[in-house]
Amino acid sequence: MLTVADENWKALETNQEGTPDFIEHTAKIKWALDVAANCTTIYNVFCDKK
Repeated sequence: MLTVADENWKALETNQEGTPDFIEHTAKIKWALDVAANCTTIYNVFCDKK
């Protein structure tokens, strides 16, 4: 997930803010970070039994 976010961060460097490509890449970054956060939460709640 973080690789997807990193690749899209790099793509933002070549796209101007407000363009359709910029918006698409920011949406992909948000999606990847949300999925990573959700996976962390699920792991902490259900799997991390000490």
